[in-house]
Amino acid sequence: MITLTRKNTWCGALFILVRPSLLMAAMLFAHLPQGAEPERAAAYCRADRGIYQPGDTVNISCVGLAQSTIYLHLNSLTQRGAEEIRSEALTVSGEGLASLSWSIASTARDEAIGIFVAGSSPDVSRPPAAFFRIAGPGTLDTFRIEIEIYDSQPVLLLNGGLSAEYTVAKSAASLIGAVAHSWNPAKPGSGPAPVVSTPGFLGKSIDETVRLYDSLLGAESEIENVIIAPGIPSIPYISRVLGAPVLPIHFLVSVDSIREVELMLQTALVEGLSAYGTVGYDTSLPMAVAWIKLLGLPGPYADFIERHKVKNVILLGATGVDDGETKARLVADGATDRYEPGSIYIMYPGTADDDQAALESKIADINRANLGGVERIADWESGIAPQQMQVLAGGVESRTSAAITVIVADQLIHLYDLATYTVAAHMRKNNGIPGDGGIRGIVLNPYLIGYPTYEHWLGNIPYVYWQGNPPELIANRAFEVAQAAVTRYFPGEDIRSKEVWVNSTRNFGGFFAPAIVQSLRSIGFSLFRENDYSFDENWNREDGARSQSELVFDALLWARENRQFELWENSLERMTLSELLEVFSEIPGIEITPSS
Repeated sequence: MITLTRKNTWCGALFILVRPSLLMAAMLFAHLPQGAEPERAAAYCRADRGIYQPGDTVNISCVGLAQSTIYLHLNSLTQRGAEEIRSEALTVSGEGLASLSWSIASTARDEAIGIFVAGSSPDVSRPPAAFFRIAGPGTLDTFRIEIEIYDSQPVLLLNGGLSAEYTVAKSAASLIGAVAHSWNPAKPGSGPAPVVSTPGFLGKSIDETVRLYDSLLGAESEIENVIIAPGIPSIPYISRVLGAPVLPIHFLVSVDSIREVELMLQTALVEGLSAYGTVGYDTSLPMAVAWIKLLGLPGPYADFIERHKVKNVILLGATGVDDGETKARLVADGATDRYEPGSIYIMYPGTADDDQAALESKIADINRANLGGVERIADWESGIAPQQMQVLAGGVESRTSAAITVIVADQLIHLYDLATYTVAAHMRKNNGIPGDGGIRGIVLNPYLIGYPTYEHWLGNIPYVYWQGNPPELIANRAFEVAQAAVTRYFPGEDIRSKEVWVNSTRNFGGFFAPAIVQSLRSIGFSLFRENDYSFDENWNREDGARSQSELVFDALLWARENRQFELWENSLERMTLSELLEVFSEIPGIEITPSS
């Protein structure tokens, strides 16, 4: 049994699960102006949906009202300043109820609308009671993974999300022997389509994850291992060798304001989901983005683990605060402690010439926020905070029958290296690859592209990396890590004598690929496989392009038609958790806390 100290966040999560009505009252009371009557604390308003299209009708209901009249204000959370959309005096019924129907103009713009309950004029310096969003057709309110059948074979298509959602798609594809593209670009050469904020975002994202695995694997199928983690490029490889679904500890959402994040976190609390948020920008997405991060094991995850009779849960993430995107300032309007439920951090990732200017261009209310001093927190994309680790592990122990193993590294780069060692060890267990029992090559996969099953079929071990680093550093470290893994599991092999596949595309590091190739040549590599770096990685059989996911699909389809692939795949043995932990125990920088 792992000994973990229970922090106050866990006690809060338990309270939320048991007494949500009191929590709602407490939150609403906290947002009232000073001097307000206590009975106002029980009042709240909400829209009947989270997202509407222009021309729709919004129905807003308010309950628990004591006054005979209330003033309801709809204000834009997207525009700078306090742009009022609608103001209405509502008559309160004897039961303390009031409602408003508002028809959205057909010409309405995409934006988030706050619902304020106030006097004759709204106090926009305080949080609204609720919000909803106006958006055009097809706008995503959570990530989606669709399954397309092409030539009788499934293809998994991710739309929305980023690294964490990517690991779900790649994990699911490996579990059913399918191909998955990285994601659907919002436009050529760009990042994914935005998933816009709605009050119930976190719950919808969790449900979408569980729904996908249940639909692919069966709702009651037995699963030996499950991974709970943020988005790290090595995780799909670990998922494949263990046969383990990936349950993310956070999900990505696009926002225009801090207020939206506050209200998403409040809704999550009412739904029994303890979480905090990190808000910043990503140059691949047009709006500001937030990771909504779990601070407790959600009920749907616990139910998934129990229904599938999971034996082992692996909790994985980076714990360090000295590398990665860790510079932050706490929004001090609400939370006063690190990582408490509902707390929000503004992130300064250093990926623009001026972080403050980048943030101000995307976050409408950042200059009205009360921000604390600069500090370092867990990496906003790949990190796991101490409270998260403690409470998630404790939740697995107390709410499921699975054993919990914690795998962390202080420096994120060591978790990237897990991909190389994991695949080399898995190939060694299965006597390499069909035909010669050795290593045929190395594949360099930038953030975020990769095909774990196909790469193993080719006999390639992966090296995953962030393409923003200098080409010389990428090439030298790829050689060092790959050679160390090959020497351990295939002594006598020189990786430089093998083919190196520089697996980049226009939307994943294609611009840097020629310089990486040149750097690899300078250290002794001579056999190269290169992509057409003018194409995006995106499954679209109608556009005439030849994306990498399409080429991989066609190669595996040919192998299937000749029965080569099925014979090979069916002969493979997965690794056991104990075998994998033995591999990880010998990798520098990896810390393992096994269940006992």
